[in-house]
Formats: sequence, C-alpha cells, structure tokens
Amino acid sequence: MQDLDIGWKDRPAINTSSETTIEHVRHTALGAVQNFAASALALPTGIIAAAFLTRQLGPADYGLLTVTVAIIVWIEAAVTLGFSRAAVKLVAEAEDWRAPITRVLQTQVLVSLAAALLVVAVAPTLSVWLDAPQLKSTLRFLSVDIPVFAITEILMAIMVGRGSYKLRAMMRAIYWLVRTGLIFLLVTLIPNVAGALLAIFGASVMVMVGSMAFVHPPFSGGTHFPFQRMWGYVWPLFLYTVGMNLFVILDLLFVKALVGAPQAAGFYGAAKNLAIVPVFFAASFSPILIAKLTELRRQGHRELARSMSRQSIRIVLCLLPFAGMTAGAAPEVITAIYGRPFLPSAPALAILIFGTLGITMISVTVSMLIAAGHFKWPFALVLPLLLLAFVGHVLLVPRFGAIGAAWVTTTVACIGTCSMLGVVGRVCHILPPISTFLRSIIVCIIAYFLSSLWLAPGFLVVIKLLLVGTAIVGLFLLIGELNRNDFTFFRVLLRQGSEPRQ
Repeated sequence: MQDLDIGWKDRPAINTSSETTIEHVRHTALGAVQNFAASALALPTGIIAAAFLTRQLGPADYGLLTVTVAIIVWIEAAVTLGFSRAAVKLVAEAEDWRAPITRVLQTQVLVSLAAALLVVAVAPTLSVWLDAPQLKSTLRFLSVDIPVFAITEILMAIMVGRGSYKLRAMMRAIYWLVRTGLIFLLVTLIPNVAGALLAIFGASVMVMVGSMAFVHPPFSGGTHFPFQRMWGYVWPLFLYTVGMNLFVILDLLFVKALVGAPQAAGFYGAAKNLAIVPVFFAASFSPILIAKLTELRRQGHRELARSMSRQSIRIVLCLLPFAGMTAGAAPEVITAIYGRPFLPSAPALAILIFGTLGITMISVTVSMLIAAGHFKWPFALVLPLLLLAFVGHVLLVPRFGAIGAAWVTTTVACIGTCSMLGVVGRVCHILPPISTFLRSIIVCIIAYFLSSLWLAPGFLVVIKLLLVGTAIVGLFLLIGELNRNDFTFFRVLLRQGSEPRQ
C-alpha cells in the first residue's frame, strides 16, 4: 500500500498568486465535500439501522441502546477531540510531524485507557441514577471501544494534517458501511442490545486496522518533543470538548432520568439521531478547516485565510433553510423512518434540528480560533453554556418533558453561536455576513411553511424534501445570495482533473 507521505509529496506546485488561491480553495472544498459525503453516509446507514433496530428491539431496548451509545460516544469525543484537533494543527504546521505525533499518540492511548477504566467503575452508579439496571453491563461492554476509537482518530488527524482528505473520507465511509452490515448480521444472530453493541465495536476495530495500513503510526520515540508544548495545545481543547460533548448529551440524560415514561428516552434519542445531519458537516469540515487555515498562516496567506473563514461561516448560515424544511416535515420524516409508534419524536426533532445547526457553527468558529492559536477561548465560552443548559434542564424537563429539553438545548446552542461569532470577530477580525443571515432567515420561513403545508405520506416525503430543497436553492438565486462568483467557483471545483487557470 502507498504510504501517506507519497501522496503529499506528489501534490502539484502552484506558481502564481491567483493559482495558489484557487488551488487552496479547491483542495479544501474537495476535501470537505468528500469527507461530508463519507460522514453523511451515517444518515442513510443510520436510518436503515435505526429502522431495523427499532423494530427488532422495541422502544425500551432501543432507548437503552441509544443511552449507552450516547454516553460512550460522548466520552470518546471528550477524550479524543482535543488530542485530534491538536494533532491536526501540529502536523499541518510542522516539517517533521512524527515527533509531536508520537507524544500526542502516547498520551492519547493512556488517557483513553483511563477513560475506559473509569466507565467500568462508574457504570453501576449511572445505571442506578438513570434507573436502568441493564445499563451497567452495556456500558462496561462498549467501554472497550474507547481506546480503539482514540487511536483511529489520531490516525485520521494525521491524514488531515498532511492533506490526505480523500483517504480520511474513504475510511469514514468504510466505517459506516461495515457498521450497518454488522448490525444486520449480528442483531439477526443475537436479537438484543448485545448484538448491536458487538457490531459497533467490530466496525471500530476494522477501521483502526485499515487506517494503520495506510498511516504507520509512530508509537515510540518523540522524546525530544517537549511535553509542555504538546500539553499547551491539548489541555484547553480537551477541556472544551469535555464541556461541549457533555452539553450535547445532557438533554438525553435528563430525559432518561426525569421523565417517567420508560420509552421517553427512545423517542428523544430517535429525534436526536435524525437531527444530527449538521453535526456530520461540522465533524467532516472542522479538522480540514484547521489544517488548511494553519497551512495558509504558515505560508503567509493571512488574507486568504480570513476570506476562507468568512465563507465557511456563510456556508453554515445557508444551511438554515434546510433546517426549516426538516422541521416542517418532522412528523412525516419520523413516520417514514421509524413508523407511527415513534411519532411523539416529531416535535423534538423540529426543535433540535436548529440546535444542532448552532452546534455546527460553534464547531466551525472554534476551528478558526484553533488555527489562529487562540486555544483558551473555546473552553472559556463553553463553561457558561454548560452551566446554563444544566439549570435549564433542571427547571424545564420535569415540567415539559422532552420538549423542554429540546428547547433548552436549542436556545443555549444559539447563545453559544452568537458568543463564538463575537469572539471570532474580535480576536480574528472575521465578521459574519449579516446579509447572508437575513436572507437565510427569509428562505427558512418560506421553506418551513412549504414543507409543513405540503403533506406527503410514506416515503413520498423523500420526493417532497428533494423538491423543497431545490426550491431553497432557487430562492437563494432569486434574492441574490447565490451569484456568478459562486457558480464560477463550482466550475473550478468540478475541473479537478485539469490544471487551474489564473
């Protein structure tokens, strides 16, 4: 197999300033599209798996599975995202990346193993607090996935830092396809929660082994790279990811603990699973943005870095009408995917889709701060958000149930978005495009009413969403949000096989 460094060395040289700009933007855009497409596979594969699992397991066991996976995914994200984001920046800004990555990888393995042991220790307490006796065994079983996931994330961070975006996309796509296939196979053979958990772990192991075949990770050496310097990158991002991922899972935990109906967590988990699409964009785009902005700053292209950052904010704002479209069609989407028994999930989905879009904007703006070297701002802002969400859930979930949890999550996410945009504007001198925001609000309202007034039973909702999505693009054209420059860029993007023109 071809080593990762070969693909990096073979990238073509660019001669002129204009060609440099086009090449950087095209490389970033192609990487983002490829990785988003790979991450977005989680949606169809997740829908297929969810439709299968809800029918095989029922609301109660599906709720147990959802809570188990949510807790483990939160822990995995908390103990890995800080390290992986730091790894992306270290690789992108270093000529010799192996020494710093060895330090990061060694520390990451130790931290992930400690996290797995901590899960084993606190699983009985969590099962009592959440009134779910089976949660103790399911958490302990899936805890073995934490170190496997952690190693895989560092390997993928190396891919991104070296510009091998396509390779990372390929490994992501393989993960979702293998995981879905294993779920069908193993849950058919073992028709309970254990079969699903075994499938998830099996997919993680297979992708880790596959990534190692392309990236030969340096597990030893690197002692000359200062630990203090590595930790200076990692610790603020580690604290930020712990807080942010606790915020993301907090609503589900409060619904499980404070709502009396045993199926409430299953309904709410189903809504969260469908509202996660914007998070796929953030997960695929954020590390690429860190790598590219770091590279541009290292090469002295600061104006291009600011322009690319502003366009990234614009892209997230343009997703707002698609969230409105999803909110309007929430009952039909829930019914088509999960069946009528899960229809109580629809109101939560209509609210949470806007909350996850806010979380996406937070992730993108945090990437800009990381690339600019401002590591402490993200945690300084996420801590008040976490406290605000905790208070909101305590006050609203006992009274309003799952709807209260959804409103708290979405409201706090919007507050966080405004805060992060303000910080980016102040410290990075990147102002959000206000005209894009206003146009997106108008199109969002129109898309919501189009989607909610047009009833499409069953899987006809797919055709409806495609047509409403096309109408959104048409409206953006009509009001001038999409213009000639955008289409020129799309043509350049599609001309990936030819040499870019000045």
